[in-house]
Order: sequence, then structure tokens, then C-alpha cells
Amino acid sequence: MVSHPTAQSVHPIRLRETAIPRSRCSLTAINSWGNHRVEGAIHKYQFIKAVGFSD
Repeated sequence: MVSHPTAQSVHPIRLRETAIPRSRCSLTAINSWGNHRVEGAIHKYQFIKAVGFSD
């Protein structure tokens, strides 16, 4: 599934039904990808704050 966020927002119930029989490997990959995105945003915010461009 290439367009994962749009599919999740359009069909949350269907995506959950299809995600149940899937392997745990793909679910942990999606979770680790989401955590990586969040950590990247936090590091970016801390860097901007340290440089002094924050509000």
C-alpha cells in the first residue's frame, strides 16, 4: 500500500480489518517509521530552538 496515510484517513475501519491478518513484521515497520518521523520532528524543533529561530 503506497498511499498509507490517505487510505487510513479515508477507510480507517477497512484498514484495521486488513491489518489484522497481516504479519507483525509489517505492523512494527509502520510503527517504527511513525516513531522515526516523530523523533525527526522533535530533533528539528530542538535544533531550531537552539539556533534561535523559534517564536
